[in-house]
Amino acid sequence: MALGDIPFTVSKQLSESVVAHFQELRNSTYERYDFRSYMERMDIAYQRELDLTDDTVKAKLAAAGGDVTKIQNMQIPIVKPQVESAVTYLTSVFLTGYPIFGVVSGPDNADIATQYNTIMTENSIRGGWVRHLHMFFRDGLKYNIHGVKVSWDKEKIYSPVASATSPNAEIEELIWEGNTVQRLDMYNTFFDTRCAPAEVHKKGDFAGYNEVMTRVQLKEFVAGLEYKSNIADAFGSSFADELYYIPQVNTSAPTNTSNSQFNWDTWLSGGRDNKRGVNYSGAYVITHLYLRIVPADFNMSVPARGKVQIWYFILVNGKHVIFAERQTNLHKFFPILIGQPTEDGLGLQTKSFTEDVIPYQQLASGLWNSRLAAARRRTSDRMLYNPKFIKKSDINSPEPTAKIPVSLPSYNSDIRAAVYQIPFEDSASATFAQEVNAVMEFSFFASGQNKVQQGQFQKGNKTQREFDTVMGNANGRNQAMAIYLESQIFTPLKEMLKLNIIQYQQNKEIYNAVEDKSVKIDAATIRQKAVGFKMSDGLLPADKLISAEEFNVALQTVAAVPAIQQGYNMVPMFSYLMKMRGAEGLDKFEKSPAQMQYEQQLASWQQVAVEAIKAGQQPPPQPQPSQQLQAEQAAKAPKQPGALPAGTNGATETGV
Repeated sequence: MALGDIPFTVSKQLSESVVAHFQELRNSTYERYDFRSYMERMDIAYQRELDLTDDTVKAKLAAAGGDVTKIQNMQIPIVKPQVESAVTYLTSVFLTGYPIFGVVSGPDNADIATQYNTIMTENSIRGGWVRHLHMFFRDGLKYNIHGVKVSWDKEKIYSPVASATSPNAEIEELIWEGNTVQRLDMYNTFFDTRCAPAEVHKKGDFAGYNEVMTRVQLKEFVAGLEYKSNIADAFGSSFADELYYIPQVNTSAPTNTSNSQFNWDTWLSGGRDNKRGVNYSGAYVITHLYLRIVPADFNMSVPARGKVQIWYFILVNGKHVIFAERQTNLHKFFPILIGQPTEDGLGLQTKSFTEDVIPYQQLASGLWNSRLAAARRRTSDRMLYNPKFIKKSDINSPEPTAKIPVSLPSYNSDIRAAVYQIPFEDSASATFAQEVNAVMEFSFFASGQNKVQQGQFQKGNKTQREFDTVMGNANGRNQAMAIYLESQIFTPLKEMLKLNIIQYQQNKEIYNAVEDKSVKIDAATIRQKAVGFKMSDGLLPADKLISAEEFNVALQTVAAVPAIQQGYNMVPMFSYLMKMRGAEGLDKFEKSPAQMQYEQQLASWQQVAVEAIKAGQQPPPQPQPSQQLQAEQAAKAPKQPGALPAGTNGATETGV
């Protein structure tokens, strides 16, 4: 859990006050905005589950039973492909770096930047940042509202250690600490709607989310809390199904969304009476609630109780508060960030990316299904028949080659008196396909996407340069959305990550895969020098933050003009530039001053020796490496397997 400044025990009275306050906040939020129904409509359109007509339902049931001859309606895929194209663009911009968020510094602090990048890489891999941020992008494009939590957390891990008594490794229990980035389920997230969503973390009075835990999960979760209260009451409370919402989207999904309860007492006691005094539920709703409050309003006896503070409360089933902690982060924000990929000043009334293209998907589906209706007419056309002469079961036989008996009144009666096929002309359905394509083109205008971004071939005779220019302009809408995300989410997110490291990071060693070595993290040095660092991502790469283009020009100019070159040390300058652009480890190959001095002496000796040999004279003695150079070379030399330590003569301990 996040680190607080003081332990705090939650009394029954405080628990009741916080629960009542939570209910007021929750009711006011959902009474004003029907988030869940809106998001459910977006998901239904995204999953193409809107068509519940009798024809479609019957055709699906027939297909499930093995009859694939029934023609189902089709919902033209417009929403999902365009949403995924935009998600792919945002992913390529923000999530393809290594690390995702890199630290850039000046030459004097390059080693500290390496420590930061090592921490960021290790945190992002262990916390699965890419997975959470990828889903975070998709939420924003579907709902135009998305949330992510950034916090410094603790986690129990296990590490193997060598055993002195056994050939197998022993297990050592450790505590891992680091930044976590968690995508929030917006169906079960609530926040202060009285301010702009992008400002909730710094201006809102409340923000939080609900999640479901089983009894075992809650037991493990509670064990990880540094201090807790009201545990027995919390475990004995019943599941609060009104707090947790599961959308009904995919009608064919193999899931059961009913909130059925499992009787843990029966399972644990084998059907006997419970002797533990706790009636466990099958599942629990855990509410993570962040509040900006004046503690005196809740009669809390804490330091500075008359000033505004940020507090973190954990509720179980919306009835009992089991944990309370004051948040003393350096950034002074809620750890919950809410964003809007499209922001036009209308707040939560702004249409989402998905809502913009839903009408085109519905119109295209209507046109295409009209064509399918014509296909049904062609295969099973409408007709009239006289029930006096033909049985209903015979004429409606599903067999395409069925022989239908007709009972006419006389020998010369005309069979057309018993059956009449209604004429059908299908002259309009041929144009429906063209109209569907036109509607899809309109959808591209609405969303700012195009066929090439979805991997489709686009006809034309443009050159490569012309094509790149067109695609660059076509990405303008996506770039604007990325700029919004950079300002709303990633700028405060990077600041929170950096300040969390400054505040909480401990001394340790972390393996850096780029440099292929363990990096020692010096927490004291990080806290002294890291405040002025810049953090990069895909939209603000290191090249922009350190003016890499101008740096390259300067490097070329210095190399070309000897007079300027004499005033600079070229090798460290080159290594620094490469390090800031991701090429770590070049400084390991830099020559030391002792080595460069020896190589200069050796080159001068070679010239003198050649001239002496030509003149028939004895060349001077070859210069020898200095003691400093010998020590440097010995330190860099790879150790041979089985080599003995320096100073030994090969004798064993027994003297043999």
